Amino acid sequence: GSIVVAQSENRQLNAVMTIVDASLAEFEAQTGRPIVFEGQLSSNRYLHCGYASHVHENLGDIGYYYDVPYLPYRDDRFTLGLEEGGFGWGEIEVCPPWEDNVQYRRRQWLAATLAVLAQTPACAEILAKADPALLHNVQCIIGSDGRLRALNIQEFVDPWGKQVQIVFPGRSFHPRDVDEEPTAAQQWIGIRDQDGTIQNEDEYRYGICRNSRPLLVSAGPDGIIGDLSAAIDTEAFAFAQDNVYSYEPAQNDTVQP
Repeated sequence: GSIVVAQSENRQLNAVMTIVDASLAEFEAQTGRPIVFEGQLSSNRYLHCGYASHVHENLGDIGYYYDVPYLPYRDDRFTLGLEEGGFGWGEIEVCPPWEDNVQYRRRQWLAATLAVLAQTPACAEILAKADPALLHNVQCIIGSDGRLRALNIQEFVDPWGKQVQIVFPGRSFHPRDVDEEPTAAQQWIGIRDQDGTIQNEDEYRYGICRNSRPLLVSAGPDGIIGDLSAAIDTEAFAFAQDNVYSYEPAQNDTVQP
């Protein structure tokens, strides 16, 4: 009986992952580019896929644009009210983990991605087919009266009640990039993946993206996402073995320039 239940839960999760993945593909078809994550600015480059807004003859790329910000609550597109053309996130009162707090940023990246996708009618139509038990609006208890309120934020939870995580590919490798000798703590820095993008920390730990496509990751039945970069004889690596992915992550084979 437990095996049958587990198989059903995995089918339910995979079905919604397929729908979100299809919406991401439709976004790329509509815009001519993949959805862009702001990423984190390192000392000399964006490790994620910030796209150059224009190129200077001598200075190279100047300015970057992105769809999904690193901190959505610091971005006007998300904090402005619905009547002002924003997503209304700024109207939220204290409602962990849907408040402006850096420790919650990972779950907010996927919510921000879903918000961006929903702005494209074709993508929104695809997302509407997802099982509402897993993909639905966030509900929070707000105010001293304990009122339950549905927020204008969508979340994707797995059948075991944990938030699904999104891993974004690094930005495209550029000839100006110089590979660095990685440290023990930052073995991904300056490494180019097989798809021609820079490998970033999230890929190194949770799964390497293929073909510049974002990767969805569920922690699986144990509720712990684990760490693929850990030594194979550690508990952290063992926890990652039941992770569920939207597609099979790429192998950690790197390409030197």
